[in-house]
Amino acid sequence: MKELYDGKTKTVLLDEENKEVYLLFKDSATGEDGVFDPGSNTVGGSVAGKGKIGLTVSKYFF
Repeated sequence: MKELYDGKTKTVLLDEENKEVYLLFKDSATGEDGVFDPGSNTVGGSVAGKGKIGLTVSKYFF
């Protein structure tokens, strides 16, 4: 798989063989100094299970 993008909360991968795109949701959370802030541009820690919840929300809307 080829990595197309690696961001704060997810990684986008391309399977070049069958041209499918995959989203890998991370457990990382944005914020600073242990305070979570969804509008922040830095990763401030991680929350176990956050990636799975992000996937569930994305599946609902898309």
